[in-house]
Amino acid sequence: SGTDDVASFKQLAEEEKLWVHVDAAYAGAAWSLEEFRKDAQAVSDVATSVNMNGSKWFLCGFDSAFLWVRDRKLLLDVFSASDAFMADVEHTSIYNPEFKDWSVPLGRRFRSLRIWMVFEYFGTNGLRSYIRDAIEQ
Repeated sequence: SGTDDVASFKQLAEEEKLWVHVDAAYAGAAWSLEEFRKDAQAVSDVATSVNMNGSKWFLCGFDSAFLWVRDRKLLLDVFSASDAFMADVEHTSIYNPEFKDWSVPLGRRFRSLRIWMVFEYFGTNGLRSYIRDAIEQ
């Protein structure tokens, strides 16, 4: 496995106004551990978006993922489907987001419950213990 020095992209990203996406399939889960927080901060300082796979160290099954976006308006501008018959084309509702505008498909399977169940059952400390054990093996 390997990692990139994401901090080295910061100047170029700012100069060229680049969208820097970090695919943190495994690393994202590791960032929940204190010893990897500095890596998370380095990514947070540069990345426009980050995704983590729930199917890796979060025990959430094959097709679940977590997405963080620095400015959700950028995401909405890219993926939004806002024909005249669809409401909230201005993306002003921060308390009732239109999740159809957050990815390519307008509809998707409900994965949130499985993620919630894992966090509810294991708790953050249980998940951290699992992740730490996996790293140490």
